[in-house]
Amino acid sequence: MLLNMPAILAGGAALAPAAVVLFAAYGRYDGHFKDTLVFLWFVGGLFLGMGLAVLALLILTAGLEVYSIGLALVAALAFTAILNRRKFRGERHSVFNGGAFASGASVMVTLAFAQAYMIPRAGADALSLLALLGIGTGLTFSMFAAGAWAGRGIAERAPFRHAAVAAAGLVVPFFLFQFYARSGLILGYGSDVALGTSALAAVYGFVALHVGRARVLPLGLPPGEARAMRRAERREQA
Repeated sequence: MLLNMPAILAGGAALAPAAVVLFAAYGRYDGHFKDTLVFLWFVGGLFLGMGLAVLALLILTAGLEVYSIGLALVAALAFTAILNRRKFRGERHSVFNGGAFASGASVMVTLAFAQAYMIPRAGADALSLLALLGIGTGLTFSMFAAGAWAGRGIAERAPFRHAAVAAAGLVVPFFLFQFYARSGLILGYGSDVALGTSALAAVYGFVALHVGRARVLPLGLPPGEARAMRRAERREQA
């Protein structure tokens, strides 16, 4: 058979959370950001994600989850350094660029892990793929929020302060990712421990996404327009 079904399913599990987060987070801001630019940042994030994926796999091989702190710091600093282009400094649009950039990176981290470890051991087992979807969702949503925070630092010309916030927000999901990988290698990716870790990562990711949508993305709008948008939404819900 020419098609590798487990790889295709794993690819879908890595891409689906990124598609969901971009639609859910950016849908309400349609017309307020440059679609082409956001797409290019997402594609650029795929290339950064390759480097982060290699680092994540090396940390997994070392067997020390505490290294996740270093991985979170490297990711946040990489987001900030690459986003900190002169023409984007002080630009509100940077929050949208950052979210897309980090989402692209998350796709490659999740996919590389699945290709290197999960698929050879678990194949297309339904529970294993469900666990991968959960951990991918948590990682993608968390990295999206971290990228948006890094973009906020560029927009407000305070890159290091917001990079620290982004790094702090990534410690938990990267730790859970490493713990999930370790438990999966030992107990199986469809085990209760792996599934529980995956679910916990997904919950954390949803919280991070909510914070990013509520606290960061509105900064991409002109002054006063975010408040007007919130008032309009309240009237629609009433």
